[in-house]
Amino acid sequence: MKLKSKSFRDGEVMPVKFTCDGDGISPALFWEDVPEGTQSFVLIFDDPDAVSGTYDHWIIYDIPKEIHSIEEGEVLNNAKIAKSSNHQNAYVAPCPPKGSGLHHYTFVLYALDIEYLKPASLERVEIEKAMKGHIITEAKLIVTYEKKKKFLFF
Repeated sequence: MKLKSKSFRDGEVMPVKFTCDGDGISPALFWEDVPEGTQSFVLIFDDPDAVSGTYDHWIIYDIPKEIHSIEEGEVLNNAKIAKSSNHQNAYVAPCPPKGSGLHHYTFVLYALDIEYLKPASLERVEIEKAMKGHIITEAKLIVTYEKKKKFLFF
């Protein structure tokens, strides 16, 4: 399975429009070569380079097997959104602190052999527990972003 974006490629810098320095909207994503037996998908977007540990920016689960894309800024009405690290059930735009260096933002799409997860709560740890033993395959897409220091005179 492959996870791609119309907005950037694996290893590239995330365009500003998808960060807190821009519009803060979610990027367009699509996936292909889905394995047989897939019943649903889970998408986790996080920042493992966050100062306080991995920061969850977006977690979507129970994505129906028929869906193979998400458009820019789209909210999937037929899927569920778990809580991000700041307790929002929504896309949280990357916003690394100035001076914290280059951050690697990871999108991971999981193909599952079950249609619905039954997490105990809407947080990542419960989503991961519910997925255990049901992951057929996964695909990753990694982008980077760093807040640039702005100088007054040049």
